[in-house]
Amino acid sequence: MSVQDPGDGTGGSRPPLQVSISVGVVVERRESESRWVDEVWMPVGVIPAYPAGEHWQLMREAGRVKAYLARVVSLSLHRAEVEAYKLNLSEPMPKVFIVMMPHGEGDFPYEVELATCAPYEAESYLMEGEEIVEPVPMPPELIAWVKDFIDGHYKPDGFVKRQRDTAPALVQHQFGKDPIFGKAGRYASGRGDGDDG
Repeated sequence: MSVQDPGDGTGGSRPPLQVSISVGVVVERRESESRWVDEVWMPVGVIPAYPAGEHWQLMREAGRVKAYLARVVSLSLHRAEVEAYKLNLSEPMPKVFIVMMPHGEGDFPYEVELATCAPYEAESYLMEGEEIVEPVPMPPELIAWVKDFIDGHYKPDGFVKRQRDTAPALVQHQFGKDPIFGKAGRYASGRGDGDDG
C-alpha cells in the first residue's frame, strides 16, 4: 500500500489525501451457449496486495470455465470521493467496480482498465457502450482499509441557520413567473442558490 503526502507541511500528521493498493483482478472466460457469441468475459473478484506480474495468467480451469489473473492494477482512494465510498460501504455487500476495455482481436479481447470503490466513477465508463463494467465483492481486508480512509476524512455537514434579507418565497411575482420556492428541485429541500454545502 502506498500513500500520497498531504504536502501541507504537517509532516504527515494529517490523513493523506490519497492512498493506493495493488489488487489482482480475476476474470472468468465462459464458453457461450448462444449461437451469436462464442465466449463471455466477466470480472469475478479481486485479490488485495497482489504483486505485479504477467497479464492473463491462468489460475484454474473447470469444464467450460477458465479463470485468469487478468492484470494487477492500482486501487486508489481519493478524499474527494469519500461520500461515494461511504455509500458503497453502507450496502449489505460492498463492491469493487472493474472496468474492462476492448483490446482488439486475439485470445484476450479485453484489458482491465480500472478498479475503483466509487460507483459513480465506474458508471461514467458506461457511456461508450463497448466496455465491461461489473461489480465484484470487496474482500474484508479492503473493507477495513476503505473504512479507515473514510474515518480519517469524512466530516458530516452541520446544519447552519442562515439569515436572509428577504425570504425568496415572499419575493413579488414578476413578468408572470412563479416564485422559485414553488418549483420542484433543490429549493423543495430548502437549499438556495447561495448554499454551497
